Amino acid sequence: MVQVPRHSPLRPYLRHLKTHNNTDADARNAADTALSKLNLRLSESFVLEVLKYGHRNGFDVLSCLKFFDWAGRQPSFQHRRSTFYAVFKILSKSRLMSVMLDFLEKFMNPWWCVHRIRYYNTLVVGYAVAGKPYVALHMFGKMRFQGLDLDEFSYHVFLNALVEQGCFDAVEAIFKQIFLRGFESDITHLIMFKSMCKREKFDEAERYLERLVSQGKAVLKHIVREGCLRMQGG
Repeated sequence: MVQVPRHSPLRPYLRHLKTHNNTDADARNAADTALSKLNLRLSESFVLEVLKYGHRNGFDVLSCLKFFDWAGRQPSFQHRRSTFYAVFKILSKSRLMSVMLDFLEKFMNPWWCVHRIRYYNTLVVGYAVAGKPYVALHMFGKMRFQGLDLDEFSYHVFLNALVEQGCFDAVEAIFKQIFLRGFESDITHLIMFKSMCKREKFDEAERYLERLVSQGKAVLKHIVREGCLRMQGG
């Protein structure tokens, strides 16, 4: 993995991003120019490392987002699923949902959509994580209408977000899609078990675990542990 050194030239740039005024076009252009002069060789792994570096070393979330935005505007680089998800993870952990929604609206701009690789994946997962499950479901419907589909990772992020937000009718529908595509795994079992517990269907959750065991499927220890706590009211 590409490592960003502690005294990387990115450090003063990220510090500059942290302080400059977003509404000041001259300041934004100056920041863009400063980074462009570094002649960085952008790659997926490098952008991921910069995002992690910025987030873990005291730079605010918006600075990371600004770097992400700058990288996406460079002709030699295209963001991939992993870089989009890294930004979503940073934003969701920081609870900056309004910022994430603004970002997703920008992502739907035709400029971002020139390369539609995983375009709908990004929107479905982004809106789901941002607490907009019905918008995510609408995007999912649009992509399925066009013959497109989520990958295994995206399906599980989507399913978990629906459970967390209490959209249980949709949970059953998305679980069926996961099952039909052969994506069912221990992660699926954990999410579905959590769904039953959130609805206080503890008897159903217990039968679900027993059925998994009887079918010879591996049941992760933390699923059983969580089950015991839920059923004991812990």
